[in-house]
Amino acid sequence: MNNIILGAGLSGLTLGDLFNQREIPFSIFEKENQTGGLCVTTNVNNFLFDKTGHLLYFRDKQTKNYLIKRLKIKLKKQEKNSIIIYKKNIIPYPFQLNLWALPKIDREHCITSIMKLSKQIIKHGDISRNAENFRDWTINNFGKGIAQKFLLPYNRKLWRIPLKELSLGWLGDFVPKPDYSDILNSAIEKPENKV
Repeated sequence: MNNIILGAGLSGLTLGDLFNQREIPFSIFEKENQTGGLCVTTNVNNFLFDKTGHLLYFRDKQTKNYLIKRLKIKLKKQEKNSIIIYKKNIIPYPFQLNLWALPKIDREHCITSIMKLSKQIIKHGDISRNAENFRDWTINNFGKGIAQKFLLPYNRKLWRIPLKELSLGWLGDFVPKPDYSDILNSAIEKPENKV
């Protein structure tokens, strides 16, 4: 019987290539009319739209070379120029390092939650170790203010599953722990190079 791969995103294409190398029969089923899954960029009148953010971080050259040479994926290096619209305000990315741009009441909520979090860490040590899922890890590392105002809604939209169901194994270097002094300093004044 043929092996079936559902979806022709990066994972499906990679598995198909590995099956092909080992001469294992397979079929890939993709509901869209193109491959790429969530890593698709559509060009509409010379404006590029991503299905979702698809930044690829390569820990080693072998993975990057595999995508380019074996899967024939064209990669484009792009400098990040992201903003967040929050209550009709433009907040430069990353949110947690641009608290100066928030409305006063929201900025104060973020600051007080970071201060409470800092006191808990001083008293109890690294509380992020108590987290068993991404939701709790986010609150334990960024405080309720930043978590509720940006990180949790953003990640719910991105992952499309309850964040209590999202494990922590994928975090690695991709979601670094915050530097609280940098976050608090970002609330004081707008840096010269910001919007």
